Amino acid sequence: MIALLKENLSLISIILRNGAAMMVSSTKISVQPENRKELLQTLQMLLGRIRQEKGCIKCNVYQDVENENAFIFIEEWETEADLDKHLGSDRFGVLLGAVKLLSETSEIKFTTLAQTTEIEALKKLTH
Repeated sequence: MIALLKENLSLISIILRNGAAMMVSSTKISVQPENRKELLQTLQMLLGRIRQEKGCIKCNVYQDVENENAFIFIEEWETEADLDKHLGSDRFGVLLGAVKLLSETSEIKFTTLAQTTEIEALKKLTH
């Protein structure tokens, strides 16, 4: 079952472009081992196409280090309008179809990053 959640959050240590709100879509997917290869092929095919869409800042897929059959597909969008356009696209339809057909469990979450700051301590740790 796909859970659609929309949240307004203020997060730390992410720099927003032009000081405007940024949208993040995260899709958590767990699959049976026999569906893993097909899911990864679908996600890989989608990555490049989504990255070419207007307003897409980033689009990546990550595997859980403790469970090779659990993934998170993260998209970052410049504006809510850009995300809304993407949600009506064929590419998002393919993602939803793959999630519905191949996943054991899934969750899709939409987050608005409206205000962020950097923490001086984090800067020191990374330098």
